[in-house]
Amino acid sequence: MPIYEYQCQHLTTLKINTVHISRLKPYLEDMVLSNEQVASNDSIDDFVIEKIIDHVLLGADDCDFRVRWEGYTEEDDLWIPWKELKDTAPMTVYLQKHPELAEIFKA
Repeated sequence: MPIYEYQCQHLTTLKINTVHISRLKPYLEDMVLSNEQVASNDSIDDFVIEKIIDHVLLGADDCDFRVRWEGYTEEDDLWIPWKELKDTAPMTVYLQKHPELAEIFKA
């Protein structure tokens, strides 16, 4: 039976994660990236939102949302501002479950 998941160690945090084979890329030790390349490779667009699990109001019309990433654990959750999530399907689902927010944050 083929193996589709691998245990991989993060190179900076040394944390071990289970990763689906489709998320793996070859590691080239001698490859040196510029700061611009590192920034573009570390984009939030590279991750898929599994669901939004919490929120915190920062003001009358400002809010951060706790995001769970597909294939990651709660230890990897991040707080992301409304403006970065407003056009996503998980945000639509979250706002449907939280009508008190839907009035404030109409997409």
